[in-house]
Amino acid sequence: MRTGLHANTTRDHAKLLDYYDRSGAKVVKVLEFHDDLFRQLKDRGVTIIGRNVVGGAQKLGNKGGEFISRLVDLAHEHPLVDYWEGYNEAFDQPDELERYAEHEVERMEALSAMDAPRKAIIGCFATGTPRETEEVWSAFRPALEHAFAHGHALGLHEYAGPFMQWLCGKNQWDHEANAPKRTNDPCVASDVEGWLTLRYRKVHRILAGWGLGDLPMFITEGGVADTTPRPGGQGNGYRNFADTEWARIPGIGDYAAQRRWYMGQVTRDPYVAGVVDFGWDTEDPRWSAFDLSTDPAMLDRIIALESTLPVGHFDGEVADEPEPEPEPEPEPEPEPEPEPGPGAPAGIWPVMVIESGWSLMDIARRAYPEAQDEAAVVAAARAIAAANALDFDAVRNAPGDALVPRYLVVPGYRVVREQP
Repeated sequence: MRTGLHANTTRDHAKLLDYYDRSGAKVVKVLEFHDDLFRQLKDRGVTIIGRNVVGGAQKLGNKGGEFISRLVDLAHEHPLVDYWEGYNEAFDQPDELERYAEHEVERMEALSAMDAPRKAIIGCFATGTPRETEEVWSAFRPALEHAFAHGHALGLHEYAGPFMQWLCGKNQWDHEANAPKRTNDPCVASDVEGWLTLRYRKVHRILAGWGLGDLPMFITEGGVADTTPRPGGQGNGYRNFADTEWARIPGIGDYAAQRRWYMGQVTRDPYVAGVVDFGWDTEDPRWSAFDLSTDPAMLDRIIALESTLPVGHFDGEVADEPEPEPEPEPEPEPEPEPEPGPGAPAGIWPVMVIESGWSLMDIARRAYPEAQDEAAVVAAARAIAAANALDFDAVRNAPGDALVPRYLVVPGYRVVREQP
């Protein structure tokens, strides 16, 4: 299987189509709707996933009904879209899943009731959620059973960082030491699983136990991102880890090599119907470090490395691996990283998950409760801004929804989320 694209925009139809011509990929996700482009993609055998982006908070109840109604209107307007997503990275906590399942059943029924029935991708849960236990997923089971019975699919997101194999196989975090246990496991076994990437295999094991093992899955967002806990002080998106130690690990390599590894694994699992890489042709500067459309060298490497993979799934158990790349020349000793703060182990930069509406000053106060006066809070906020390449003056007191990333490197921050 080859990497499809999560097209944040579809401004440049020619560039998008060129990727599909050269890569042979067979799935795309779009946030903008152009029927002429869709016709050309369908001529290439590409499955099209559509997502209706809504502003403001995602809500169930009456607002959920309005969301479904708008989605049905879009499905009427754009009949070439094969699957329609619903809410994005929402309602993944145990106390929310039962109500969300009811909403998703309602959405599937509305799409199925159209004159020309449409299909839904349900869930679209954020990386690492919901917790991979049968008890937690049971609350969402009614939606899964409805999807299985009526030809719909499940959507999951799978990011990892600073490289795609992080928290997979033996590349795990030692919570007691607040440091990685290992970062160089290439994760080549055909049954390897992870807490971030290849986590879908844990979910599939639960579904298979319920007789739902053939429910199609799509990975509707993915790539390298600021997941936590993780080593490394760089920011969000694969570009922020390029030319660092994380892109030079023997057996893992740069982002193209990591994507080839991931797609080689996914290709072994026939229930995974497609995978897309987030950020294509983005207009939003927050996502520019994800955008392959402006990185032709990386794009060419991804296409070349994945050309050895089948378009669909393996008929057998073993992939034809590309020729190994030569061992890199020894790197000069790196310059020491700036001191991350009191009490933090050298080289480890913990990450804080930011709540909606927090400004940088709010974040500093929560991360460093020992900062007693305003000057100390300002100094701490400046340190956070510098570690994340943020404009301190712009984000100092502004609500963080638009200006501050959700996963923020916080030097010296001691509290990290427990491993799922």
